[in-house]
Formats: sequence, C-alpha cells, structure tokens
Amino acid sequence: MVLIIKTLFQKIESLIVYSLRRFSNKCSVVMLKLGSKSIQLGANTVVKSYKSIRTIDGGNITIGQNCCIDYGAEIYAKKGKIIIGDNVYIGKGTYIVSQDSIKIGNDCQIAAYCIIRDSNHGINKSQLIRSQKDTIQKLFIGNDVWIGSHVSITPGTKLNDGVVIGTHSVVNKEIEEYGIAVGIPAKLIKYRQ
Repeated sequence: MVLIIKTLFQKIESLIVYSLRRFSNKCSVVMLKLGSKSIQLGANTVVKSYKSIRTIDGGNITIGQNCCIDYGAEIYAKKGKIIIGDNVYIGKGTYIVSQDSIKIGNDCQIAAYCIIRDSNHGINKSQLIRSQKDTIQKLFIGNDVWIGSHVSITPGTKLNDGVVIGTHSVVNKEIEEYGIAVGIPAKLIKYRQ
C-alpha cells in the first residue's frame, strides 16, 4: 500500500513539475510544495527534465528568472538550501547537492558535468567511512562566474564575482574577484582584463 501511494505521489509530482516547466513563462514566480518539498522557479526559467530538481528533509531550492537547467543536470537539496540567481545556465550532467547552503549569483555559466557540493564523507581512520557523518561547509559562487566543464567545487569554497574556472579543475579554496584559476587543485593564474 505504501509503495502504491509513493508511486502515485511521484506521478502527481512529475505532472505538476512538467506543467510548471511548460507554463512558468506566463507568471512571475511559481512555487511547488509537496509534503516537505519546497521549490521555487522564477519567470522564464526552463527545466529540461522534470526529475532534475529534488528536495528532501526540509530542503529548499530557489531558482531565479531566465535560467536554464539542461538535460541530465540535477539540483538536490537534502536538508540544505540552494539559491540560484537570475540568468544562470547549468549544463548537462552537472550535479549540485546541498546539506547546508549553496548560493549561486546572477549571470553565471556552469558547463556540463560539474560537481558542486557543500558536503563530503568523513575520513577518520578510527571508523568505517560508510559509518561516518558528512563534513559540511557552506559554498558560495558570486555573480558573472564561468565554470568550465568537468569541474569539482568542494565544500567551503568561495568563488567571488567574475571568476573563471578552467575545465577539469578541482576548486578547494577562495578565488579572488575576476581571477582565472585552473588545475588540481585550482590555482590563480591571472585576472580577467
């Protein structure tokens, strides 16, 4: 019986999200609340796959106006809060997951297959990794940031306004405004002119 109710709930949710995606350009803000779920999409925001956005355990997702979430991208708030500004593109296969707080500013371009997380597994040697609590730190991405494909952004990272991150980089620290950083770990190599 529980499985039947859960399946029915998922089908209703899919229909509502599909309808919101299709008609969101006709209103200023749409809000989806199903049980513990809370998702807000701004006007003209396109979510190309209805399964792309999920919340559980009180998570909250807010996406601004004129955004595009491409096929295969996933935005997942597990207890956490994800705020995405206006005019943001999130590429195919990119994965954004929050257990605390991820904030992405306006006018950002996030290419395909990036991973942006505010949590990691604990790695204390006195316990099995699968038994440990996650380590969690807020993550911030400013305005006008370009993140190349296959980039990993780790918990506690801060990308200030205007930053560019080169493809296949791993970012684990703060990058100054208008800095261009590349590598594993990403290092500042110059500034935007």
